Amino acid sequence: MVNEEGAATRIEFLPVEWHSVIHTQGDAVQRQLEAITLPSVPMLRTMTNDCISDVLFYQGSEYQFRIREAVVQNINKTVRSYLASLGPSNPPVRISFICHSLGSVIIYDILQRQKDATVGRVPGMRCEYSYHPFAKSQIPPKERLDFGPQCPVAVACLFLVGSPVALFLTCRGSCADIIPEHICARMFNVFNPTDPVAYRLEPLLSLRMKDAPPEHVPDYSGGGGVKAHVQLKGVIKAFADSAYDVATKDGGIKKAFIAPMKSLLRLDADEVASLQTATESIKAINGGERIDWELQEGLIESANDYVTAVVSHNRYFNNADFAAFVKAKLLMTFSSSTA
Repeated sequence: MVNEEGAATRIEFLPVEWHSVIHTQGDAVQRQLEAITLPSVPMLRTMTNDCISDVLFYQGSEYQFRIREAVVQNINKTVRSYLASLGPSNPPVRISFICHSLGSVIIYDILQRQKDATVGRVPGMRCEYSYHPFAKSQIPPKERLDFGPQCPVAVACLFLVGSPVALFLTCRGSCADIIPEHICARMFNVFNPTDPVAYRLEPLLSLRMKDAPPEHVPDYSGGGGVKAHVQLKGVIKAFADSAYDVATKDGGIKKAFIAPMKSLLRLDADEVASLQTATESIKAINGGERIDWELQEGLIESANDYVTAVVSHNRYFNNADFAAFVKAKLLMTFSSSTA
């Protein structure tokens, strides 16, 4: 919410739910799902039914349309109710989406299929991968842009959290615009480094970005910046990767020690220039911002990646750094849009 000068005065978070479209208690599908589930390790199987089955259901055209339709209806209902509660003299409101896991795929698909996607827009950056012809042939042209319920909401920021959007685009063989300019002013793909469900988006936009580490979400509780143990872990990983190269590729011991030093000291001017160009291309289509952002692990969590991977996918919304990051980016978007 913004005042007459365009400054944000309040940020409110309103939930939009779609899970009940599939998992309504007593529904025939839910009863059948419960009937076929083995009784062993019930907690793990409940998680499997709630997560993996959702992805499988969403892959089916019938459920995919029903889920999108339910989300759009809930968004419209929530927005209308909220605006009505403000009264006739309500201040301007800007809307952003924070989408977690499969929810990020659902919202992305809804926004990607808006009607104005085919009318008078400047193309965004396109995917550089050449996909298998069979994968491309399975996507009907209409499905790519304008199929499905419409969401008549202008989006200021889109936060993809623990998101498999990049994986879905890869599996679909999608070579359409990854971030068309009609979707939103800024997009942020935020993930825990050990989240097994999350994938990076930037390498789909530019192959060169696979060598560029994601931006770190600042350690707001520690005054900003990158935590010392996270920096140390990055240095150790650079040397470990080079040691692996010695065992698997040509180049010998010399390469093992020179490669990480070149990475750390930026000795290769051509490589740095190429990476800088790719980074600037990303920022040019995203309001001057990087897209991929990585949350910093705590000291205890960084000790064992495999242990933290079990719970990392569901630990975003109680993370103080993530909350501060969302607030900062929303306020930045509001202020820059009125400048």
